[in-house]
Amino acid sequence: LGTKEAQAIVPLAVKKIKSYPIENVYVTKDTHGENYMETSEGKHLPVEHCIKGTPGWGLDARIEAVTQGGYMIEK
Repeated sequence: LGTKEAQAIVPLAVKKIKSYPIENVYVTKDTHGENYMETSEGKHLPVEHCIKGTPGWGLDARIEAVTQGGYMIEK
């Protein structure tokens, strides 16, 4: 989470996630391959981001902790 504003909402997001049964929790994870810049999207949005396996692809540790057992969808 690259900004202080994004960091500030994490505790509220954790609280909200915990208010649901884990089987009702779905997480979408923006996911791109190493060739992102060569893709159609990469040519139109030339900002390398969410490359699978890199630190920028991971969830905040606090969010990851409360979503274990939920559904993770890479998109």
